[in-house]
Amino acid sequence: MKKLFLFFSLFFSYFNTIAQTEKGSVFLSGQLNISSQTIENNNATLKSNNFSFRPSTGLFISDNWLLGVQTNLSSSRIKDSFNSGREIQTQSNRVLIGPFVRRYFPIEEKLAFFGGLNAAYGNSRLKRDQNTAGVLELFSKGRNFFTHIDVGLTYFPKKWLGIELSAQPLSYVYQIEESVQNNSSTNSNIFSFDLNTSSIFLGINFFLNKK
Repeated sequence: MKKLFLFFSLFFSYFNTIAQTEKGSVFLSGQLNISSQTIENNNATLKSNNFSFRPSTGLFISDNWLLGVQTNLSSSRIKDSFNSGREIQTQSNRVLIGPFVRRYFPIEEKLAFFGGLNAAYGNSRLKRDQNTAGVLELFSKGRNFFTHIDVGLTYFPKKWLGIELSAQPLSYVYQIEESVQNNSSTNSNIFSFDLNTSSIFLGINFFLNKK
């Protein structure tokens, strides 16, 4: 434990922490979202669990302007339980990577608002199980283009450390989905303008500068 503490102490002492968002600073971040939801009606109950992790890195190309690359790793599980005893479970996984740009607007010394635009491309996989008289399993693979707007606040307890709360109020997905069973494909466009628990992320950011 002492060696690990010493390593991080030496690592961060190498970087001068005079400013968080000035030109030349390096940005390292990890954003996490874990959410669940239950919807009940007279005939069925729907339960969903979602997990998403977004590691990213970037460079401040000028004061308060950040350009970087982000990876989006997400997984969701949806379970539909009907009063008749029928049950459908759907699990999907998605891996995306792409560039992003972000602009910080300092409010005070330890608080800043930000807005940004993300774009990513990657693959997805979906599996659906249905416990009817004959068990049905559906598999599909997809190629996805995903873009969204990020807005949020960052609090700086230290000059090199930021705690971030962000949201995705606006997003667009273009998906090509290929069915493994019948070798067919479908295209879909999904435009979303809302806020829910699956679009809110908590993140830890590191701002490193060698000056």
